[in-house]
Amino acid sequence: EDNKKIVGYMVVKIQRRPKIFKERRLGFIETAFVEPKYRRRGLGKVMVLKAFDWLKMEGIKRVELHVHSKNPKSINAWKKYGFKTYLYCQYKKL
Repeated sequence: EDNKKIVGYMVVKIQRRPKIFKERRLGFIETAFVEPKYRRRGLGKVMVLKAFDWLKMEGIKRVELHVHSKNPKSINAWKKYGFKTYLYCQYKKL
């Protein structure tokens, strides 16, 4: 927050999955954003670490997120926090 203006946010939730999955509860980072002029100041890192702390307090052992395949800056940023690619999502326009 800068002068009462929100300069970044992150939406994190706990998902419940069907019984066929080994891990039935997992964390999911739905979205994260920092205003461009406030980037490279550690705000994203603070949000990520707080999200990890909250998920751990809730007993969550795995966290996932989606990153657009054409956004290498974001892909590399998440890799710094230990995220790995394990799934490829495909689509088809109808």
